[in-house]
Amino acid sequence: MKERKIYLDNYDLDQAIEKYLEDIKEQIQLEVIEIPAADSLHYITAEAIYAKLSSPHYNASAMDGIAIKANLSNDANESNPVVLKKNEYQYVDTGDVITKEYDAVVMIEDIVVKDDESVVLTKPVAFFENVRAIGEDISQMQMIVPSYHQIRAEDINAILASKNDKIKVFKKLKVGIIPTGSEIVSVATKELEAGMIIDSNSSMLKALVLEKNLAVKVYDITKDDYNLLKQVILDATNECDVVLINAGSSAGSEDYTAMIIEELGKISVHGIAIKPGKPAILGSINQAMVIGLPGYPVATYIVFKQVFLPIIDRLYHQSVDYEIVEATLSKTIYSSLKHIEFVRVKLGYVNEQFIATPLARGAGISMSLAEADGLIVIEKESEGYQKNSTVKVVLLKAKEQLKERLTVIGSHDLILDIVQDVINETNKDHAISSSHVGSYSGLLALKNHECDLAPIHILAADGKYNEAIVKEIFKEEKMALIKGVKRRQVLAYPKNNPKNIRGINDLTRSDIRYVNRQPGSGTAILLDYLLKEKNIALQKINGYDFIMPSHFNVGATIKNETADCGLLIKSVADVLELDYIEVMAEEYDFLIYQKDLDKLKIKTFIEILRSQNFKDKLAVFDCYETLESGQVIKIG
Repeated sequence: MKERKIYLDNYDLDQAIEKYLEDIKEQIQLEVIEIPAADSLHYITAEAIYAKLSSPHYNASAMDGIAIKANLSNDANESNPVVLKKNEYQYVDTGDVITKEYDAVVMIEDIVVKDDESVVLTKPVAFFENVRAIGEDISQMQMIVPSYHQIRAEDINAILASKNDKIKVFKKLKVGIIPTGSEIVSVATKELEAGMIIDSNSSMLKALVLEKNLAVKVYDITKDDYNLLKQVILDATNECDVVLINAGSSAGSEDYTAMIIEELGKISVHGIAIKPGKPAILGSINQAMVIGLPGYPVATYIVFKQVFLPIIDRLYHQSVDYEIVEATLSKTIYSSLKHIEFVRVKLGYVNEQFIATPLARGAGISMSLAEADGLIVIEKESEGYQKNSTVKVVLLKAKEQLKERLTVIGSHDLILDIVQDVINETNKDHAISSSHVGSYSGLLALKNHECDLAPIHILAADGKYNEAIVKEIFKEEKMALIKGVKRRQVLAYPKNNPKNIRGINDLTRSDIRYVNRQPGSGTAILLDYLLKEKNIALQKINGYDFIMPSHFNVGATIKNETADCGLLIKSVADVLELDYIEVMAEEYDFLIYQKDLDKLKIKTFIEILRSQNFKDKLAVFDCYETLESGQVIKIG
């Protein structure tokens, strides 16, 4: 085995692609094949396709009616009808041949049948009126599609109509995907031990390859064994045109990808100035492109989209025009000067403008891909963007679809997921875009017109929920609370209560570590209320500053015994099989400007909250009260 290479390059993205294409231009050749035109969808043409036959290839009737000589109808009008005898016309249907004796067609509704031997015309027809002339659609030798054109369904229609039954196209490149890592296991693995990671990247890559209309083969997971991996890569390069090796592209002690490519072939680039995705490798073995992808899901995705796809498009002479919109940034983004960074964002459309909210930026955050509506590209040598600045967003979803969505920023609860599920069931177009930042941050987002509504559950000093904070922040504005649910908050701890926790007073014990929510969240405010009620100082709580961003994160932290207890909603405690003490029922509502109550997407939202279908779905979780769901309380 060769000595481990630890040095990574730092090529600019465009420079890396250009260098790689130059290095492989003699080695990688696209194969031309001939296939039936009827089966050519999404293939790239290897040569221009010309019409072998005009369409129509004869003069054809465009209507049902009679074929005549147009000049016979010149004088026809209501007061001077023209009578045509049987030998002066011929009945035709749409598509019938118009023989040389005739040069026009009178529509069937414009003739009056006098008898079996004659018809009456009351208005004239022009020369070749209602006749499709030879070549009206396609003329023989006309180019149907040029070379390097990706064939669409409508192209197939024209290709076949021009009598091209077989065409020459480039064979689809076959892409092999090799998942690697001793810690990687199949999703079907029954018992997941600590340290095991489910292989989700392979299926994502397979789907991305198929979306690109390339052929694909996924190899079995290969453990971190140099010789074993070397043989799998060698086999794949003999079977495939492109080999994507997932993980092992960095410089860790078991990252063998670079060494194997270097031993079997050539590395053009190892290290690109992008984030995430810097350790990407561009190389070749035999006649195959070999690309090393980082193992984190987001890095894998970014390298595929921003590095691999442009390489493929250049080989096929394709250009991709991504739809870009301008959006107002809802929070500041800081970035390094060393690389281009691709930041995933959620988009909302509020007051006729897009609002971009950055998602979690870690390269391992799979949900940031699933939830992303677009990407903000922060160029190299830029420190990022300030809150409220205008940014360009590369869309990952259709713009018009995004405009119709209900933008929700604030506290999260699974009832938002239930609402979306009901929307999908009822064939309505008003999807929900939700960002989970806590109740107080949601109020500020609504105040700044960054969302349509804000879910909140903020407890006031008098023990009542939501109205007091609304009156404090929106003093001069007319607001409305759409009642959501009453949900049960619990103090949760591991099964069988190993620390014998009996209530809030136990949080002051030195052997108890608490896990909290972020300041401004409804749950953190509830804790402060309970501590004040019992005259307990915040400083006495071990873990008061140990913060998790969601109820589920709090529950998981307790489940794995990193913390001993925490406040969360009962539904999460039930799912994670935690024990708990019930604390109180809190009111989880939605704040909105009164002026927006008449918007269709808001009406749909309220209608669903009031529906029995919604209430039945929530009843499964046994922790919600829905008697007031969908009621509207106006404030101000």
